[in-house]
Amino acid sequence: MAELDGRLFRRIGNRLSPEDFAAEEMLETIKDNDCAVIFVRKADNSDKSRNHWFLLLHAALDHLEGFQDEDSLSDAIKVAVGHTRPIRKLDGEIIFLPKSISKAAMKEAEFQRFKNRGIYVLNRLLGFDIVEHVEQNKHRNHRS
Repeated sequence: MAELDGRLFRRIGNRLSPEDFAAEEMLETIKDNDCAVIFVRKADNSDKSRNHWFLLLHAALDHLEGFQDEDSLSDAIKVAVGHTRPIRKLDGEIIFLPKSISKAAMKEAEFQRFKNRGIYVLNRLLGFDIVEHVEQNKHRNHRS
């Protein structure tokens, strides 16, 4: 399993509880009484920060057209903020491809800078503060 395939769960007693949308979606693919093999690695702050980034992207998808999933929206934002690498095509044209934001590819401080710039781009694209929107919906969902 690649690092980016990891999902965040919290241990509560003898159970694991999903901590984000990706974890909930993954859990829904496992039928009742089915067994699953899970590889465990304790999450650190950088995992939480990256999961928060994808949570924001997931929420933004409800308000945007033209993006299939969180990864395609993340790639578009990487290009918008210049988190790219140049590639020379065979015809000599230079194009820019999005770089990785995995823990292996960038340190936490660099990721935080990227994330802050990405949130700015998302907010401009959406016309509202996506962080505030997610927080408000989180509180609404907990009250329901």
